[in-house]
Amino acid sequence: IEVPSGEVAAAFIEEALQRTCFDSGVTWYAFYISPCSEEDATLQHSALFYHIKELLLFRNVPVQAIQASTLRGDCSKALMNMGCAMIQKLKGIPWRLQGSDVPQLVIGLSASFEEHACAAYIGAVACFSAGGRYHRMNVFKSTEGLMAAGWIAEALLHYCRKYPFPRQLVIHTGCALPDSLLLQLHRLLDELQLSIPVVVAHIRLTDSYDLQVFSTERENPQPVDGTWVRCGKNTYLLYTRGSCMEKAPVPLHIAFGSDSREWGGNVEEAAELLEGIYALTRLDWNPGP
Repeated sequence: IEVPSGEVAAAFIEEALQRTCFDSGVTWYAFYISPCSEEDATLQHSALFYHIKELLLFRNVPVQAIQASTLRGDCSKALMNMGCAMIQKLKGIPWRLQGSDVPQLVIGLSASFEEHACAAYIGAVACFSAGGRYHRMNVFKSTEGLMAAGWIAEALLHYCRKYPFPRQLVIHTGCALPDSLLLQLHRLLDELQLSIPVVVAHIRLTDSYDLQVFSTERENPQPVDGTWVRCGKNTYLLYTRGSCMEKAPVPLHIAFGSDSREWGGNVEEAAELLEGIYALTRLDWNPGP
């Protein structure tokens, strides 16, 4: 579909998608060829992309943006990266760490509050192991905390049917979760008589003001891949090359929190969670050197 420029673009793509028959028996995948980079995009370009992405996702069609300039030159490396990204977005598993396929229920939550997006959304994925066994995915508006909590509780019930007596519910997030979501989740767990701790791992890339760790025993100052260091109460740095930028050591900053007395928050419990997070980062399309 060639999208015209100008104010008619949004209406044009809506009409084109309405005319397209998305057969439920067919797996669809969409590419958005962007005329400019993310840094050079105008407000109009950004708004159009988020609108197209929203329309496609509500039709269960994953979408991947590609700069037009990427396809003009030697795009062999870009094609490899796009291929790995396609495998993930189509629910495949490119690779996994040995021993990472241990059953555990992890809920991943991410929020989109882009100023150019049509609305704010919370994306959710349920994973039954750190080996990439994704069970289900969904998206909710930021005001639908009750629906998101119900979806998480339902995912937990499905997990219990396969793996009875779960020890805990782990939530990975890179954003501040709405208070209503956690309150509704605890209420639903009480109604289901599931007395298990809910552990939230707040994950972000470190910034210049954060504590950094360097290796003095290796030529490369980057700590060995998979190294984690405690830097505060329930707070850790996790080094994974999947989070490097221009080969600079940029670890993940991870803070664990739980309002349950059943979760002690000791180093042994944190180490298990960190190993799971590390295994999930190695499923990323960027494997690092």
